[in-house]
Amino acid sequence: MLRVAPLLILLTGAPEATAKEPRRNPLGVRDSRRQLSTASDKLVVDADGLVDRVSEKATVKPSKGASHGDKKLLFSSIVIPPSPPEYEFGKFMCEDPKYSIECVKFHPDFPPKEIIDQDYERGQGFAKVPDLYPEIGAWFTDVFATKPCPPMEPTAREKMLYQMTAADYVAAFKAGEVTAKEYAEALVNRMMHYEMLNAWFVTSYETSHYIIEDAQAIDDKAAADGVESVAPLYGLPVPAKGTMASTDYPGGAGLGILDGCYSTDDAALLKLIKEANGIIMGKARTNVPEYACSWQTMNHMNGVTRNGYDFELAVCGSSGGSASAVGSYIAPLAITEDTGGSTRCPAHANGNFGYDPPRNKYPNDGNPGITHFRDQLGTNARSMDDILLFDMAVLGLQDEHANAEAKVAAMTNDAIKIGFPTEIFVNLNVPASAKMIVSGAGFSMTEEEWPEVESPTLGKVNALYHMLSGFEFEPGTPWTYSVCAQTFTGQIAQWQHNYFLANTTTIADVIDDTRPVGVSHGPAGCFRGYNGNTGESKLRYCGVYQTLAPEFWNMYFEQTGVDMIITPTQFTPIQKCSSPPAWALRREVLTFCCARSAQVVVPIGVDENGAPMSFTIWGKAMPKEETFCDKCAETFDLEFLYKVKKVVAALHGPDSPLKRVPSPLAMADGLM
Repeated sequence: MLRVAPLLILLTGAPEATAKEPRRNPLGVRDSRRQLSTASDKLVVDADGLVDRVSEKATVKPSKGASHGDKKLLFSSIVIPPSPPEYEFGKFMCEDPKYSIECVKFHPDFPPKEIIDQDYERGQGFAKVPDLYPEIGAWFTDVFATKPCPPMEPTAREKMLYQMTAADYVAAFKAGEVTAKEYAEALVNRMMHYEMLNAWFVTSYETSHYIIEDAQAIDDKAAADGVESVAPLYGLPVPAKGTMASTDYPGGAGLGILDGCYSTDDAALLKLIKEANGIIMGKARTNVPEYACSWQTMNHMNGVTRNGYDFELAVCGSSGGSASAVGSYIAPLAITEDTGGSTRCPAHANGNFGYDPPRNKYPNDGNPGITHFRDQLGTNARSMDDILLFDMAVLGLQDEHANAEAKVAAMTNDAIKIGFPTEIFVNLNVPASAKMIVSGAGFSMTEEEWPEVESPTLGKVNALYHMLSGFEFEPGTPWTYSVCAQTFTGQIAQWQHNYFLANTTTIADVIDDTRPVGVSHGPAGCFRGYNGNTGESKLRYCGVYQTLAPEFWNMYFEQTGVDMIITPTQFTPIQKCSSPPAWALRREVLTFCCARSAQVVVPIGVDENGAPMSFTIWGKAMPKEETFCDKCAETFDLEFLYKVKKVVAALHGPDSPLKRVPSPLAMADGLM
């Protein structure tokens, strides 16, 4: 049954706030939902629907027409008790006072606790019982994949709104053809109807009406001060990855024990979105695995995220919630983040474009990383135009984008050269049809391989092989990039301390709260395993490697004169959630992001089983002298992105067999 977001939440009996000056959003509208006490690190919950989470004295009265199932009502008239309770950060209202998994419920769309706990050695985080894998797989096949999903049956107007790209919405808003509120209401209604996708944290669904309130504020400001006063995003709702710190609602990085904790500040990129008059859709809480450390998007608090193409297919991770939301037409664009494929793999699995920028193009402050070298926030979208629009808007690069666009537009197609190397990619080729289309459109092509170099550990090899596996820390001692993840748990602790007042949560608590699912989902094992005794000097060598890797990556560009490289995105087809053999794979996405090059995943239709296909377009790495120049990263890849747009226009032409294909979930609603 469709849940319709309310236009008004009736709150009565709320006391006057006594805390410090309320926070204000970029439009200057008072946000009275939550305030921090000046006397202590406690939250005063005043006129907020959260009250039922912190006090059993609050009563919930259904609004007329509110729909519900076995869950509590989301949209209600709420009667607040005379004196609001104080809520201690990080404390759950449960019998067990300490941080513990016993305090946290298992989501009905997560494998049952009675199965998972047999497969778990407490405090270790690894799956231990292979005999249980068929039982876990059967749950995914027989329960998870078979959950009913009735179509939404949108009106003609709603179809038009859902099919809008972000660029379409901006143009329509500026022309007065749609308001921010109407667009937000449509997206929220779709978000709520497809809540069973588990694309957001549970807490985001419970507060989705705030998205509409923020949109109304945009409309009010545009009416009072002119349309351009809300430029450049004009109230565009933007879902953001669940690892990003947000002051709007509690929840932390997919951890059940942080579900009741508020961030004390917004992640830096969220601030830029708000400053650009964008709206954080779902309060920055799309679903993620615990601390983004899995190729699967699931956690016991918020469930397993479903794929609109096939509920048996994984959405991949760790940005699977954002990718599922975009692929299901709940939003045109969402924030993701990539360490070794977490933007690109979900883009591939959900039929999206995925943009993984050069390191530090977008500020990563407020998003916990696995390393200090590879982690980078990016985007998933259904069009290349939206990736460009977002980039221009949040970084304020209107002039720089205009110059890059004009320069590339003046180029003939034969001035853009594309490389199709195969050796390093296990002799996997992009579809022959792609090469035919590229060639037929007049682009220059080469199938040359990387030049060979002398590697101290591998001998004379392809330069890219050397970049990945040939470095020695010292003579006779191989060095691998995984060493750089030694800082992972330290970064977790620092993020919890800097952005949460629940800073008494320890790494042991985090491990204790995380549950493995078969082989492929074991974040707690990563928390432990990435902190091996590899030595401080090997860790320091990560900085040296960052300056050397781009030289080997760029050898191909310099030798062949190409502007970009096109490769498959993955080694294998998208795995099924229920497939034990697939769980054992070391996964399939091609990483190589250590070179600080930009990468764009491009959807190219579906395979014979209806699963999305894609390839990745890679750009040149930032030169050695700019490795640590964050400002340089903002504009380094602009011409590359507009060249990609030009290539995509040919690949997705009217008669192309490689056009993006919407998911069956979207097509059931008449969306194309």
